[in-house]
Amino acid sequence: MAKVDRKYQIVEAGIGGPPQGNPVLADRNGNPLPANQLLIFNKNTDGMRKVDHYRIRFDIRGFGNSPLRFTPSRDDALWVKKGAGAGNCPTSAIHDMSDVIWIDEMDNDGEWIDVINMDMAVEEFWFTLNLVPKTNPGSTAYVPVDPGGGNQNGGSAGSGTTISSLTSISLGVLAGLATFTAAKMLFSA
Repeated sequence: MAKVDRKYQIVEAGIGGPPQGNPVLADRNGNPLPANQLLIFNKNTDGMRKVDHYRIRFDIRGFGNSPLRFTPSRDDALWVKKGAGAGNCPTSAIHDMSDVIWIDEMDNDGEWIDVINMDMAVEEFWFTLNLVPKTNPGSTAYVPVDPGGGNQNGGSAGSGTTISSLTSISLGVLAGLATFTAAKMLFSA
């Protein structure tokens, strides 16, 4: 199973430094993304197969200077909720898509989490990444980062061979066998 890696950073809104009170999601270069911009996952566009997956790293920019970290609770570091439209970010523990999107790995210090997205169907989802103070990692007073995502398809069948082309090949083989059998019967009579 192949994967396509993506990386996003969590930065303080408007400043670009370590998150302190109003963290936002940014691209891998630290440029903040618009609040309602969906993270788009499209296996066809990315040249992926159905069995492939996305591995997404979310990390805290300037972690050494940041007062925040990801909560150490795997169940609370990422909440995912199905649904279209902004404002659907989960505000409590929900895992609507645990068979499609889940945390694969977490840094012990809380600097990053790696998330798997299988992108198996066309659907929107909203998720909440939960940060806590480094001085109180057991806190449930989460500092949320609320991006949304859009899975756009389930990728290609695999090797580029489609069912219709396999059917054509099979019919061609059967027609060839029928012709060979008829010719053999004609010459043996």
